Amino acid sequence: MSSQNTEIIKYPLVYDPITRHVYEDDISIVNIKYLDVRKLKPIMNVGRWMDSSGANAGNTKDYAASVMQDVSLSHVFYGDYARQAEEMFGGLNKAYEERDRDYAASVITSQDYQTLQKTIVLGESLEKPRTGILGQAFEEITVDNLKGDWADFTTNVIYHRNVPEGKSVEPSKGAATTIPILINKHEGAVAITEMAEQVINGAPVFQRLTSALANARLKSENEMIAEELENATTVLPGVDFGLRAGAPPLSSNNPQDTTQQLLDALDLVGEFNTIMSKGIVFNEYRNNDTNKGIHTPFTSPQTGSKSGPAPNLDGVTWYRDNAIALGTKLWAMDADLAIKLFRSITRSFQVIEPKEERKTQYLKSHFQPKIVQQSAIIEVTGVTA
Repeated sequence: MSSQNTEIIKYPLVYDPITRHVYEDDISIVNIKYLDVRKLKPIMNVGRWMDSSGANAGNTKDYAASVMQDVSLSHVFYGDYARQAEEMFGGLNKAYEERDRDYAASVITSQDYQTLQKTIVLGESLEKPRTGILGQAFEEITVDNLKGDWADFTTNVIYHRNVPEGKSVEPSKGAATTIPILINKHEGAVAITEMAEQVINGAPVFQRLTSALANARLKSENEMIAEELENATTVLPGVDFGLRAGAPPLSSNNPQDTTQQLLDALDLVGEFNTIMSKGIVFNEYRNNDTNKGIHTPFTSPQTGSKSGPAPNLDGVTWYRDNAIALGTKLWAMDADLAIKLFRSITRSFQVIEPKEERKTQYLKSHFQPKIVQQSAIIEVTGVTA
């Protein structure tokens, strides 16, 4: 940063998803790589924490208590950070009750890589962030390089019948195609002036902004996955699930006309196990008379950002997320084959600028969703009007 000491760097952190560790970052390393990370001073073993505290199960409410109960902090944090962590967790209740700045700190999760900062944690929120659920369906690939190739292997193994005596067959062959992967950098920042912090005394504004920044990253990554769905090259015309006619009105189309085609097509490459769409598509499909029964009352619509079994489709999970732009189509796929989520390091640091009387929190991540097998994903159009 500036050689004239006009900027002060605080809490420089880097999270490496390969080692699952948080390190003290070296801001001077612009293009940090995996081997560079190994040279940094470790702060915390995130992987051990997540595995031992049950945080991977999706319970984000009681991480602090889980760490205290399920694993020794000396096995999670390193060196002096272990002592700081003991003090931090031991004082969370006091921080909540008394709003004591000396005990306040932010707690790291698998998605929010900030730790041991002198910020206020009060367990309160002015809004419920909606970060999306599309990433839950796909495997995340952690990489140490930001550019490379993904190999898609195909086999054509043949077992020959009625081979003449004394003859041998030609060996079966396989093939591999490569897909270039470029993992882009994404960045966000929030700032507050010294005057604002003094005027808004007692309200943890900067902490809320920092937390909102982490949530904004998750929301942005979810939107990136929704955008990648649009790159599917196989398109199938569907039927309008919600079209109704007659007196009393009944569904005009049978969804099986579409789902049977999907079952047949995806069975050739893998397994039909996932559907993604906006919430309206799921609601119209579920309330189609063929699915719910002609004399069965309508089921109340469900909001987005949910997942669950697809009606009358054994083994298929339906993800509904309104980050998807259009409500007139869906994507059917084998989620284990179709898309991978490529992730590299995440960096976080704070810059204090005395000259500008401002404090800024930066968050930089490297993430890229990519369709790696086009034959395993199908876009279905015209499923709602």
